[in-house]
Amino acid sequence: MLTGLSDAGGATAADIRALMEREQGEVFARFGVRLEPEVRFLEREE
Repeated sequence: MLTGLSDAGGATAADIRALMEREQGEVFARFGVRLEPEVRFLEREE
């Protein structure tokens, strides 16, 4: 289980967010606890 996320190079914002969501799902499945992100997501329109 992750305690923090960082990019060592090459990951996109979508990659990091997908990893966060996967970990949230795993924690909920194992422990029945919903994790809420403590970060603010900024969406950029292209």
